[in-house]
Amino acid sequence: MPTVDQLNQELQKAFDPNVPLQEKVDMVQGAQADPELINRVAEAAKKAGVTVVVTKVNDLGNSVTADANLTINGQVNPAVVPFVAEDGRWKLEKGWACNMVNLAQLSSPACGQ
Repeated sequence: MPTVDQLNQELQKAFDPNVPLQEKVDMVQGAQADPELINRVAEAAKKAGVTVVVTKVNDLGNSVTADANLTINGQVNPAVVPFVAEDGRWKLEKGWACNMVNLAQLSSPACGQ
């Protein structure tokens, strides 16, 4: 099971536009259908002024949920961010990533758009 610090580091890396795509592509479940999906999620987060800080990790077996503080334009909201074990690493669940993309009115082939 990943730790709070590990998930926070992964999210920070995923949302960083300076981290090369090849280092981020495996961070989202199903990203092989759209290697740019993680950058779309990062773009959506930036567009909405979103930051995510994991505060607790809940073990669900082959998946975990992360209790997090989701800050949108300065307003802190509690959130649950799902991660799944895939290819030997913890990845952001595709449905959550696609929801972020949809909320920002963006699209991705990985999300059926």
